[in-house]
Amino acid sequence: MKRLASVYGAPLWHLLVLVACFVVAGYVATRVVAAGILLGFAVWFAGAIILHDLVLLPLYSGADVVTQALTRRVARPRRTGVVNYLRVPAMLSGLLLLVWFPLILRGADATIAGRSD
Repeated sequence: MKRLASVYGAPLWHLLVLVACFVVAGYVATRVVAAGILLGFAVWFAGAIILHDLVLLPLYSGADVVTQALTRRVARPRRTGVVNYLRVPAMLSGLLLLVWFPLILRGADATIAGRSD
């Protein structure tokens, strides 16, 4: 076991978690193929990568740099966690918006929104 861990370069639990993630990803891939939505899924996935990497990442990285610069002037020098009072709520709000935006923007189907139109 120690030889395997030294060859792998990380603890064995890391390898087990990684294998479990690949199993879940493989299951999802089989479900996507079985549903016949592979092309739509691939387009959505590529769009999400492009939107995140080319648009959102520079935006929230820049906002974080500006926030850190502003809080450095206001906060005491040893207090490093001030910016986290902005990061955590912003991250949670963004995650909730990502999950619920069809309902918020009224773009969801009636069955998902709970209406019986």
